[in-house]
This record gives sequence, structure tokens and C-alpha cells, in this order.
Amino acid sequence: MISHKTMNTRDKGEYAKLKVMLRAAELGYTINLPTTEVRYDIVLERDGRFHRAQIKYADGSAGHASGSTPLALHRRGKLYLDGEIDALLVYLAKMDKICWFDSEIFHNKEVLYIRYAPTKSGQQKRCIMAQDYFW
Repeated sequence: MISHKTMNTRDKGEYAKLKVMLRAAELGYTINLPTTEVRYDIVLERDGRFHRAQIKYADGSAGHASGSTPLALHRRGKLYLDGEIDALLVYLAKMDKICWFDSEIFHNKEVLYIRYAPTKSGQQKRCIMAQDYFW
């Protein structure tokens, strides 16, 4: 078993990409990888529909809340804008699961807090629950 704690940021990103590619193959997607520098990491196609996706590895802890992981939503200092990517595929290391977020969840946002455990107060409104987005 691989220890995620000893991996650097680049290795974590590559690990997440491999997990996404494996899941995409299991679900019958055709996998396309860009050959030039673009804002997305992968293009997935199935049934004639194409999805430009950014892949992220999430394993951090939110200092103010247990049961959630923060995810910075920028690349090279720029936020993801409408028309740049269609989906955000997030590998949650704590759960060994992938979440698929459509653009309305992340466009023009700086951070997502993805909950992998319920809040202590029972709050659900405005919470992004990982289980609702498992792919």
C-alpha cells in the first residue's frame, strides 16, 4: 500500500490522474490527454459528449471544521472560469473515492470545502457532501 504522506504535490497529482483514468475506463469513457499546456488535465468522451476536466487530489484538513477538506480552486494563480473546464474531478484520499463536480459548483470560486463527514451541528444547507458527488 502506498503512503500518501510521503508523496510530494506532483506525485499526488499524478496519483489522482491515474485513479481518474482507471475510473473513467471502468465507466466506459474514452480518455484523451492534452499534448499542449491548457487549463484542463483530461478530456473524457462517452456517447459523443466531451468533458474537459481538471483533476485535483484532496487530503487537507480545514482548520475550522472537522470532517471536511479544503480544495484550492486555482491554477497558476487563476480561478477556473466559465468555458475553460466542464468538470472538476477530485480524488479524496481519505475515502479513496472520486467526486465529479459540474461547473456550477466551482466556477469563479476560490475554495471548495468538501465534507466527507456530517457537521457536528447537523447543518446541511450550503454543505458540499462528498457522497452526493461520488463518481
